[in-house]
Amino acid sequence: MANEHVAISTQGVQLLRGDSKTTLKELCWIQEYPDLIEDPDTIDVTTLMHTMQANIPALPKSSARAFPAFVDTDAGNLKAVQDTANTPAYYAVRSRNGWGWVWHGQHSVSVPGKGVDDAIQFNIVITNDSDLEFTESITVSTS
Repeated sequence: MANEHVAISTQGVQLLRGDSKTTLKELCWIQEYPDLIEDPDTIDVTTLMHTMQANIPALPKSSARAFPAFVDTDAGNLKAVQDTANTPAYYAVRSRNGWGWVWHGQHSVSVPGKGVDDAIQFNIVITNDSDLEFTESITVSTS
């Protein structure tokens, strides 16, 4: 039997940022990514005449998605991410095969506390002001 439906690893997944969907560049290496597409919310509109609960679709939520990353040895990646914080941009989570999700929003940076012998991390927290769009081919800009 051929392995036609083989899963792929998260290895190589990139977090990208750019001024447009065609100028996306790697923001920094991330440790993991959060839920990208969430279950839709509904509004309960059940009346006493219904025999089953009735719902209608609710407005999509703007979520705050945290992408943890390690601070590199000279903290250059943290500085680069902080320098572009709080400015609207396009973001993407891109698989190593090139497909992924693109959306518009802006990010902030947080640095959680740490203890003895811990790696220093920071979080890139991105809020969206558009829907996340699945794209079959996301190109990383080299310019």
